[in-house]
Amino acid sequence: MGAFLDKPLTDKTCDSQEANGMRAYSCSMQGWRITMEDTHVICTSLEGNEETAFYGVFDGHGGTYTSEFCRNRLLPILLSQPEYKGKDTTREDYKTIFRKGFLALDEELKSKQSENDNDRSGSTAITAFVTPQHIIVANCGDSRCILARNGNAISLSTDHKPDNQPEHERISAAGGSVMAGRVNGELAVSRALGDFPFKANTALPPEKQMVSPEPEVLIIDRNEEDQYLMFA
Repeated sequence: MGAFLDKPLTDKTCDSQEANGMRAYSCSMQGWRITMEDTHVICTSLEGNEETAFYGVFDGHGGTYTSEFCRNRLLPILLSQPEYKGKDTTREDYKTIFRKGFLALDEELKSKQSENDNDRSGSTAITAFVTPQHIIVANCGDSRCILARNGNAISLSTDHKPDNQPEHERISAAGGSVMAGRVNGELAVSRALGDFPFKANTALPPEKQMVSPEPEVLIIDRNEEDQYLMFA
């Protein structure tokens, strides 16, 4: 989806932050796309919950609007959920916060995008809260999170592809089809934020649409052998 340049833009934009013994680095490159459709969030310390960090990468497609909206609005929406209790937030609270927050963001995005009928953009999201005890990863789409632990790579996300059987079944039940590994022959991911032309079945809740905004959440205990997380 989207137009391409005659040659890729290879200039890189890099950033780094540090807090609470954690160092975070980012690097982004526009590549072949007409515009830079990918965004990210680095928050090494939450206000009032200083030992917890939040990170996210948003892989946009079909335009820039959705990924930029995710960058600006996802964390505030997550922290506004009633289950968020600052330092007293439990791992199960974070799981609920992610699910409710993603659905709330998608609903808010829908109301904003309705003001711009020409925007059909969407975005994957790979995000995580990192607390002193746990790593809570929420994935929606096919971006990935990898944990390096004692020299080994541990996958903390599963790609949401239309060919995956549970995803394929949901797409079919919502009135769609999978052709050439794409939803209705168009979209290569089966879960995403935005992409509202694929969420038009008024008889179904958001998580049952052809393209679902519901994240898959994985929780893992932190370990002294943990080296770094990679979001991409």
